[in-house]
Amino acid sequence: DRHFHEVVQRINQFFGDREYQANATTVLAPILRSVNNSDGWVPLSRLCRLPFFREIFYSMDDVESSIMIADALGKFNSIYVELDDARGSARHIRRLKPKDRIVNTIHFWFSDENYSRDLHLQQLGEGKNNSVPITQLLSFKSLKSCFDTEFPNSSLDGRISMVIEHLSSSPEVDVIFDDMVGVGIRRKSLPVRVRLAVEALLCDERDRHLQTSAAELDGWLQLTDIAAHPRITRICQRQPSALA
Repeated sequence: DRHFHEVVQRINQFFGDREYQANATTVLAPILRSVNNSDGWVPLSRLCRLPFFREIFYSMDDVESSIMIADALGKFNSIYVELDDARGSARHIRRLKPKDRIVNTIHFWFSDENYSRDLHLQQLGEGKNNSVPITQLLSFKSLKSCFDTEFPNSSLDGRISMVIEHLSSSPEVDVIFDDMVGVGIRRKSLPVRVRLAVEALLCDERDRHLQTSAAELDGWLQLTDIAAHPRITRICQRQPSALA
């Protein structure tokens, strides 16, 4: 886990607001031109060769390094990047679009990984409906940085509206409207998050592994395959009994 954390920290630093623009023009642009990709997808096998990443992979080859990046991002969420649906060393990575960054940032704050140890966030949500005011979330550094970078001229009301819109169908959190405290964000219950995640998996035609498994069983999926999926284990890692 310690090595995975280090990998994700490097990814966040490289693709973060402070360094991304410089990295995009000096380091990533030549890679994207060489692979003829205009959508921003960078092969993991090329990313891990960069000096910034090479020093943390020691003697690993490109395949091993690529798989480690994918595994690290599967275990620990990043608010800056996403992976494609390829397998192993064939996977690609790119910086998230602004909308997805907003959603991922808030999802991370309310995730089991973060929320259980974020006492400040818990205290902010100790009101009658256990929600955290959106105005408070917008003052947090990473979300404020995202809006200041991507939507520098947006007003506070405009930013609140964007958060509400982007989270309206969130599988992780609820948007709570309260006349007394305004609009807030609250974690969904664990059973609801598991149910929504399973429903999303069943509808995800891009997941080749599950699609192959279903094809072999006349459309049926084994619960063991669902329970072992990274999206499900990430939700239930602190409460394994929820898988039942």
